[in-house]
Amino acid sequence: MTDEIAPFSDAEYDARLEKVRAAMAAAGLDVLYVTSPPNVLYLSGYDAIWYPWRLPLGCAVVRDPARLLFFDWTRHEGYAGLHARADELVLFEYGWRRPKSPPRSASAGWRARRSGSSATA
Repeated sequence: MTDEIAPFSDAEYDARLEKVRAAMAAAGLDVLYVTSPPNVLYLSGYDAIWYPWRLPLGCAVVRDPARLLFFDWTRHEGYAGLHARADELVLFEYGWRRPKSPPRSASAGWRARRSGSSATA
């Protein structure tokens, strides 16, 4: 995402993620999957006009190494690429449960880590 589009600076988003990662460390979490639209917006800057229950939209906050993965449908690739501030965009084909390509971070060994998720509001 470019600074011209973002409502806040990169430094602001970085500070928000650091606060979340500190809370994750205190709770013993390695990965936090966020699906609540206000929380996705807070962490990534991504805002959509609607969030159907079947949408794979969300972001995974990885504590170490510090990364933010953003999940969405392939048909939203252009919009998500412009508006979601993330280290990696993971896209799903419409109607399929598996992503177009698995997240690179999955091969980095975080499948065995402790994870948590936010509830959708």
